[in-house]
Amino acid sequence: MKNKILAIVFCCIYIFISYSCKKTDNNNNSNSSGCVNSIQPSDGISKIVGPRIGSVNQLLNYVIWFWHGGNGIFYNFTEKINGNSQRIHVNVSYECGIVYASLNLDSSIYTFKASNPGTYYLQADSSNVIDTVVIK
Repeated sequence: MKNKILAIVFCCIYIFISYSCKKTDNNNNSNSSGCVNSIQPSDGISKIVGPRIGSVNQLLNYVIWFWHGGNGIFYNFTEKINGNSQRIHVNVSYECGIVYASLNLDSSIYTFKASNPGTYYLQADSSNVIDTVVIK
């Protein structure tokens, strides 16, 4: 009975590890090893840290903390602007598919510049994280 349970546990672990890496081919960018490189959205922004006050046309740097699959690296930010609201989206680059065996917290610098005075809202596209900055 013990051997049967151990065999089942071993099989479950093997299946989990085998399927923890999934191949994606959204961009069809193959590298020299034949693997597909892809750009995917991050698994969520956890925090936005930066100044609360700025001036018109001043470059303001914010540290954006985000989650991604273990083998991903930061690729770029994309943004959707709607009035004084800026929705920020983090894109992550993966080589040879996404490996979810681990989930990593990483950060990158996002630069914001407002051309008019007012209150601006920097919002994470994939969560409820919002940071507010007043431009004078």
